[in-house]
Amino acid sequence: MIKTLKWFASSFRADGVLTTLAYLKNILYLRYVRDFKKQPFIQKKIHGTNMYLDVNDPGISRTLAIKGTRERDQVYVVQRELQKGMVVLDIGANIGSYALLEASFVGSEGKVYAIEPSPQNFELLNKNVALNGLSDIIETCRVGAADRTGVAQFFVHEASNLHTFHPEKYQQFRTGRNEFRETIDVEVVNICEFIQGKRPIDFIRMDIEGYEVEVMEGMMQGIMEGSLSPKILFESHRPKYDDIHHSMRAQLTKLFDLGYYPKTLISTDESRALFSEKKYTPQRVINTDGVKRGIYDGISKKDAIEFICDIGYVRAVLLERS
Repeated sequence: MIKTLKWFASSFRADGVLTTLAYLKNILYLRYVRDFKKQPFIQKKIHGTNMYLDVNDPGISRTLAIKGTRERDQVYVVQRELQKGMVVLDIGANIGSYALLEASFVGSEGKVYAIEPSPQNFELLNKNVALNGLSDIIETCRVGAADRTGVAQFFVHEASNLHTFHPEKYQQFRTGRNEFRETIDVEVVNICEFIQGKRPIDFIRMDIEGYEVEVMEGMMQGIMEGSLSPKILFESHRPKYDDIHHSMRAQLTKLFDLGYYPKTLISTDESRALFSEKKYTPQRVINTDGVKRGIYDGISKKDAIEFICDIGYVRAVLLERS
C-alpha cells in the first residue's frame, strides 16, 4: 500500500491528476485482463506501432501498458538520428518497442537486426514483428552480444528488462530488486562476427544492463579495421562499471582515440544531474518516466568520461565518429 501511494504521489507531481487517473484506469484494465479474462497479452499502440504486452510482466510490458510510452528521451534521439534506408543493430531488443520504432524510421529500404537472448522476450519480439508485418525489415536472432562467441550464463529476472550477465554488480547497487528466477546458458556472439554477410551497420542501440563494456570491447577490432563505424546509442549503467575489472572508462578512451566523440548525453533526472556545474545547458528537456531528462549536445570527451564513469546521473549516451 505504501509503495502504491508513493507511486501515485510521484505520478501526480510529474504528470498531473488527469494523466494519473488515466494510468489508474489502465492498471485496472490490466488486472481485469490478467485476473478475470485470464489472457496472457493485451494489445496496445506504442509509439505509433501495435504491440502485444505480457500482462504478467512487472517490467517493460507493465510500464507500456499503463503509460503507453517509455523513455521519450531516447525515442527522441532515435527519431532525430535515423533516416530512411539506414541499417540498425538493436542489441537487447527485448520485446521490440525500439526495433518497431526503428523500422518505422528506416522504412522498407532499411534494415533492423534485432538480437535478444531471453527466450520469453524473443518469443514476444517475434509476435510483435509479425503483428506489424515487419519481418522483411526486422531480422531477429536469439543471441546475446559479447566480446567473444560462445556460451555465457544469463541471469533471468522476473521483470523482462532486468535480465543481466552481471548479477554481482547489479545486486550491490540495486538492493531490493535483485532477485533472479533462474540462470540459463545462452549463445553469445562477437558483433564483428555477427555482422559478417550483413548490410553495413549505421546505428547501434543497446540497453544490456552493463554488458555494453564487453560489447564495445568486441566491436573494437572492427572499428579499427573500418568494417564498423556506426553511431552508438547505449544506456549507461555506472554502478556496474569498475575501472579494474569492468572498465567503461577504458572503452570510451579507446573509442575516442579512434575518432568517436560524445554527440549527446541524456541526464537521468534533471533535478539531480550536475551538468550545469560545468556550464552545460540542455538543448531540450523531456518529461518521461516520472522525471525530467535533459538532452545535452557538445559535451567534451573529458567531461563525458567524468560524467559517465564518476559523477553519474547519465541515462544514455550517443557516440558518433567524426
